[in-house]
Parts: sequence; C-alpha cells; structure tokens
Amino acid sequence: MAGTYQHFYNFARENCSRANKTPLELLREKAPNLHPRILLLHPCLLDAHMGQLLPEPAAPQRPLAMFPKATPAAVKPNAPETKTAVP
Repeated sequence: MAGTYQHFYNFARENCSRANKTPLELLREKAPNLHPRILLLHPCLLDAHMGQLLPEPAAPQRPLAMFPKATPAAVKPNAPETKTAVP
C-alpha cells in the first residue's frame, strides 16, 4: 500500500504550486536526459529500527563559515509599524 501511494505521489500527483504539473512532467521539462525510473523510490520500512540510536554525526573537517551579524538598519520589518496615540 505504501508503495502504491509513493508511486502515485512521484508520478501522477498534480502539484498546485508547480502549475498543476506532476513530478513526471517536471522531470521531463527540467531534466529530459534522466530516465523516469528515477522516480521509482521504494518505501523504507522503519519498524525494525524503532528505538535504535543513530550514530553521532562526524565533526566538520573545517570550521563552518561565519556570517556577519545583521545590524538593525539592515533588518527590514515585514510590515510597517503602526503607532497608536496614548490618551
């Protein structure tokens, strides 16, 4: 049953945020050289792994990039502030 839904989701489901195109149509438009078989993802049953701990992730080989802190002038609010008069 999960496999049937997975195949529907990856081949026939129209996506309203993608102009109602199916994943298969999008694949044919954006990567026509890829075989549609790439969408045949099989479900992975995780029941046998319930309760098992995942291994710790490896430490990064180099330091992560540092981004400059945003200054208040650089931060733009999503909506203009409205000021109310205090009686």
